[in-house]
Amino acid sequence: MFVDGALIVDTPFEQLCDQIIAVLSDAALQAARIAQRDGISLEAAKIRIARQTPPGRLRQRADFVLENNGEKQELTEKMQLLLNKLKETP
Repeated sequence: MFVDGALIVDTPFEQLCDQIIAVLSDAALQAARIAQRDGISLEAAKIRIARQTPPGRLRQRADFVLENNGEKQELTEKMQLLLNKLKETP
């Protein structure tokens, strides 16, 4: 099972997860994507990001890190490679 959430690390819920996959992007790109997706201002998106687990902490806690600074298709391909790797792991 997969769970998507920006606030899993450093919460009791983290203990229920077998592995953590962090999907990270540059801060400016992340803010722009959130603003566009949710129809909010860039400033509101930055405030929302500031309330989330910092990227450095996510990198420390994650078992796998996927960089998401490209197109959606690129992330899809990276995720598929990771899923294949996980399927091969007992």
